[in-house]
Amino acid sequence: MIWITQLASIVLWKRWEKNAYHIHLNKLASTISQCLSFTYEPNFSSKVREDLAGWVEQYERLYTRGRPERAELCPVTVHSLLHVVDFIEWVGPVWTTWAFPKERFCGLVQRMITARRNPYLGIDRFLLERAQWYHLTL
Repeated sequence: MIWITQLASIVLWKRWEKNAYHIHLNKLASTISQCLSFTYEPNFSSKVREDLAGWVEQYERLYTRGRPERAELCPVTVHSLLHVVDFIEWVGPVWTTWAFPKERFCGLVQRMITARRNPYLGIDRFLLERAQWYHLTL
């Protein structure tokens, strides 16, 4: 978080051909800073939801340039930004809850690495089995 909110704007200044990319990065950094604040304003949810939706739309315009073959430049992580406010409303402020679920999941995945030569086999098997168990419980 320190990279995007404090360093990226300075380090990447004048690195892109178009200034639009730098402005776009700064909008994301500003929105992330709002999410990380210790107190939220009354209109926080609606404002951040609008800001992130606008950021994702602009991301799609900047990086895909209206060409469907460039859709792989829009990863799932970009889409997940649309749900940040939902998660904040569900579990509370980011500064109190973000680290534990991520660390727990990374710990689960790390324990599934069984082979040094190809660690992805164990991770793939773990994720497949987890999805299968989830569908069995439905």
